Amino acid sequence: MIYRKNLPLVEQALRVGGGLSITAYAALSTSGVPQMLLLGTGIMAAATGLFGYCPACALVGRRWRE
Repeated sequence: MIYRKNLPLVEQALRVGGGLSITAYAALSTSGVPQMLLLGTGIMAAATGLFGYCPACALVGRRWRE
């Protein structure tokens, strides 16, 4: 997979932290469909932070140059 990072380092850290927080909240306090939706959201946010690439940002043309 060839891609260019489109997230700055600060935003990557915030996405990883936020994604892990959402995932922990979903695992500990909800159940059923809301739990699955929150788990998916948290995992996706953390993954985009880890890779530094967000497909939605790329779709609108956002680019980050380090």
